[in-house]
Amino acid sequence: MPIDFFAEHNRSSYASRTADLDWCRWLKQRVNPQGKVIVDLGCGGGIYSRVFLGMGAQQVIGIDSSPVMLKEAEATTPSDRVHWQLGDVTDTGLADETADLLFLRAVIHHLTDLAPILAECRRILKTGGTLLIQDRTPEDCLLPAEPHHLRGYIMSYCSELQKIEIARRHHREDVSHAMNIAGWSEIKSETLWETRCTYNTLDELEKEILNRTGRSILHDLSDVELLSLTQKIHQEYTTQGILTNIPDRDRWTVWTGTKVGS
Repeated sequence: MPIDFFAEHNRSSYASRTADLDWCRWLKQRVNPQGKVIVDLGCGGGIYSRVFLGMGAQQVIGIDSSPVMLKEAEATTPSDRVHWQLGDVTDTGLADETADLLFLRAVIHHLTDLAPILAECRRILKTGGTLLIQDRTPEDCLLPAEPHHLRGYIMSYCSELQKIEIARRHHREDVSHAMNIAGWSEIKSETLWETRCTYNTLDELEKEILNRTGRSILHDLSDVELLSLTQKIHQEYTTQGILTNIPDRDRWTVWTGTKVGS
């Protein structure tokens, strides 16, 4: 069954990971967080909110619909420059023109209709501010398996997961079109490889898979299916002699837009 973001046992699933340093450099080249008010919509356990704080944001507002996730975010982020708020990403309750930057990572694939969230983002963003959406397209999810691309093995071994991903992911051009209809300007999209983490050993990788840590798609597998998947991945990596220092990289698509006018 799908992941329950409100369950206590999933509290740390989206809080313990550290953001990729290359991703941080990529962000700073495009939208420097220094001195900005940033709204992290669908912040989960606050992984990227912490990045913004570390890069000198004036204030970060993390919004999520799960009190369990926010509880973990608050516990792991001691700072008077961050405010955690329970709320709906399409109806935040924030004042008009609150933010300099709006960040949505791994959010839009949970939404069928993008119009409400794009309208809410325009409302709470300052004129001249930037919207940054990071998510996967169907094409990103179905890339061939490679030693650094664990998701590729997961998808190639589980045809049912492929169907789920294709059904819930938005195509690149569809997101750009929705942004255009919603009144965003200077719309751009690009692909980005992000290192999720590097596993010290194959055993460590297998443990994370079996725990479904930070991978909501694995919650759609039964325990038996998950064990079978883990055994296949173990065989694949062992055959290739990949037993230590295993990078886990994913390809994402990133859309940016600017608010021009009211």
